[in-house]
Amino acid sequence: MDGCGRCKKGGTPQCTVHRWHPILVALRELALECGLKEEVKWSVPCYTLNGKNVLMIHAFMEYCSVMFMKGSLLDDPNEALHRQTEHVTAGRQLRYTKLEDFIEQRPQAKAFIL
Repeated sequence: MDGCGRCKKGGTPQCTVHRWHPILVALRELALECGLKEEVKWSVPCYTLNGKNVLMIHAFMEYCSVMFMKGSLLDDPNEALHRQTEHVTAGRQLRYTKLEDFIEQRPQAKAFIL
């Protein structure tokens, strides 16, 4: 993982992918375990099913996330999914800052993917 290349930090030790590397690897493993195909779109890992975008994995300064392309359609009774910005209509994110939190919430993430 060298980063997305969208900023000058890509490929350097300051790139956010290094900060969240263990979580990003765990998110990737989960997406592949669920039978999604890994591609790169918009300079980030994008996972598809039957040619349709399902989710993307992002590394931000404050957190890393799995972003469901049509997350607003998912049943989310515990309100775990976040709207990235007020302008995003369909996408929703699960956000992580600790690997332990992802491990604890992995069953929930898997259920959203499936």
